[in-house]
Amino acid sequence: MRLCVECHASHHNRSKIIPLTKLKDMHFEYAFEKMGVRAHDYLKRLYGGEDDRLDRCLRETEEDEDERRNAGAAPV
Repeated sequence: MRLCVECHASHHNRSKIIPLTKLKDMHFEYAFEKMGVRAHDYLKRLYGGEDDRLDRCLRETEEDEDERRNAGAAPV
């Protein structure tokens, strides 16, 4: 995300937190691709407010991880 120097500093010093709603879908996708389910807590902690996309990405990532685990399991 492109920010001016002042906005970047304000976000990091927590005086003006960027809301989750300002993030693009690609930001959520990248975070969950790199961090897995941990991205949920990271984004929730770092950005402000609520955004349905955050919980949706968490559910999708959990489902994907379950599918990968089950694919390696022996048949019953």
